[in-house]
Amino acid sequence: MSRIKRKILASIAVAFFAWGGLNTTGFCFSEMRYVPDKEFFARYLESTRILLQPQLIEVRGRTGDPSVKSYDSFEKGSDYIQKYPDCCSYGPQAGVTPDSEYPPSFSQSFFGQAWGLAAIHYHLQYVNGAGQAKEYQSFFQHRVSPCGYAVRRY
Repeated sequence: MSRIKRKILASIAVAFFAWGGLNTTGFCFSEMRYVPDKEFFARYLESTRILLQPQLIEVRGRTGDPSVKSYDSFEKGSDYIQKYPDCCSYGPQAGVTPDSEYPPSFSQSFFGQAWGLAAIHYHLQYVNGAGQAKEYQSFFQHRVSPCGYAVRRY
């Protein structure tokens, strides 16, 4: 093999491993930057809309209270984070049973399919049929892209 071909192949290999290495560190290639935590979690919440703007039937199902009359809903993930500043974190959370696909494997991170886990301590304030203000709490976690979007599983 000629010297030029070896240099080209070596350059391609270096670029490939640099790209994969940045993927594993959470670098967002579509924006060419690391996304700050608050922005990252706001995107995560917005990409899982059901947490920000659930339907009444979903709220009744989650809370187990068929008399729910009204509940909190949020337009933007940043609004939710403003109300619950300690809601979100990286990595698996104690007390949450991760599903078999969590956390993403090294190869999924390397090739940019999923970067890691984002977890939310979910709060849902609602008013029941008797007019009592109540709060439902739960934990959710999803695989996320380096840019902060929940990765859908198919």
